[in-house]
Amino acid sequence: MLVRPFGAARQTLQRSAAGLTYRALAEPEALGWCSDPELELNASQVQAAFARGDVCLGAFDGARLVGYGWLAYEPAPHTAGAWVHFDPEGRYSYKKFVRPGDRGRRVAHGLSALADAPVFVRGRRFTISFVDLLNRASLRSTLRSGSRKVGFAGIVRLGRHALALASPGARRYGFRFAASSARAGAPARPFSRASSRG
Repeated sequence: MLVRPFGAARQTLQRSAAGLTYRALAEPEALGWCSDPELELNASQVQAAFARGDVCLGAFDGARLVGYGWLAYEPAPHTAGAWVHFDPEGRYSYKKFVRPGDRGRRVAHGLSALADAPVFVRGRRFTISFVDLLNRASLRSTLRSGSRKVGFAGIVRLGRHALALASPGARRYGFRFAASSARAGAPARPFSRASSRG
C-alpha cells in the first residue's frame, strides 16, 4: 500500500522523456486503443471504468499511446470478484501500464504528475495505490513519484473462497478488498471466485 499527497509527483519529477505529451483520454479514444494487444486494454473493462466515472490518463509519443493509468473516485473492481475500497478523502490510482519498449523513460512518473493536476484531484486529499510485492520496478517508480509505503493488503485464496486482509496502515487509509462495490463501514467479508461470474 502506498499513499501520495497531491503535488508530490510534480515536485519530484526531475525529467520526463522529451517529446512525450500527457492528457486525459475520452472513452471513444480509449476504446480505440483496445485493438492494440501490447497495451493490455479490454473494451468491456474500459467501458465499465468510464461508466463508474473513472478517468484514463495517457502518455503519447507523437500519436502513439505509450502508457496509461486509471483514477477511481469510488470503489473499483480488482480481480476474482474483489473490489478495492478506500477512504472517501482519497483517490485510487490503478492499472498504470507502460509499453515494454518505453519503460525507463519515466512515463509512469509523468502520468503521476498529470494526475496531481487540480482537475483530477476533485476535492480529495491523497492518492492511494498498491503494487504487487514482486513488481520491484513498479514499486521503485511509485516511490520515486513521492508515494510512501503505509502498509500491506492482500487476498488469501482458500479453494473457491478468499479472505481479504489489510494491515493497520492500510486500514488507516480505508483501504480494503471486499466482495461488492457498496461503500460500507463493515469489514470486508470473504468472497468467492464464483461471485465474479455473475
